[in-house]
Amino acid sequence: MTWLIIIMLFIVMLAVILVLARIKIHLDYYHGQGNDRLKIVFKAMFGLITYKIDVPKSEKADGSLSLHDNGSAHAGSSRDTTQTVSIEQMEEDLLNIFHDIKDFLACVGGMYKIVRHFLKKVEVRNLEWHTGVGAGNAAHTAILCGSFWAVKGGIMGLISNYMRLKDMPVLNVCPNFHQALSQTRLTCIFHLRLGHAIFAGIKLVKYWKGAGMHFKSKPLSHLSGDKIKSV
Repeated sequence: MTWLIIIMLFIVMLAVILVLARIKIHLDYYHGQGNDRLKIVFKAMFGLITYKIDVPKSEKADGSLSLHDNGSAHAGSSRDTTQTVSIEQMEEDLLNIFHDIKDFLACVGGMYKIVRHFLKKVEVRNLEWHTGVGAGNAAHTAILCGSFWAVKGGIMGLISNYMRLKDMPVLNVCPNFHQALSQTRLTCIFHLRLGHAIFAGIKLVKYWKGAGMHFKSKPLSHLSGDKIKSV
């Protein structure tokens, strides 16, 4: 009986520690001259638990569609039939996508409240965003710089409104008037408690199941509410 009590107390203490554990997320994104790299480091339990995600630039698949004509009347007829079927399929897919968007927008209100309540508990520290931009022309470069400042200002406004921005972000945009240039580096650290993330995830899953979403498009059909319930 004593051992059972000890085990139960240990499990309770472990659960409390996990719920109260703070997670530190280091985000480092770099883009320069067509090369992209994203590095995310998750740390918990004072660095005892570390998980890294490093995503370099990946090769992009060529999504173009080519039609081959062999010159025969039969081949041309077959090609026309294939095109007709493809267009009909595209129309059906578009209708399904519009249906899914309508259902999702009807459901997004409750999800928005859950996500916003969670984001209010997330701290953002050491945010630095450096950008170098050039268009090879002084006038165009000036317009680009102004656009980047507007975008950065809008994003900082969203972050400060939805999260807890703990210190002043470091932002700059460096123009290059002599050559075309596109380069940016974004680094920041997010702090949150594991318990808040777990509770928010549970609320989202319960809300999603209760909403009874029925997606029709193929990419989202496996996320329908009835299929999630059956898992």
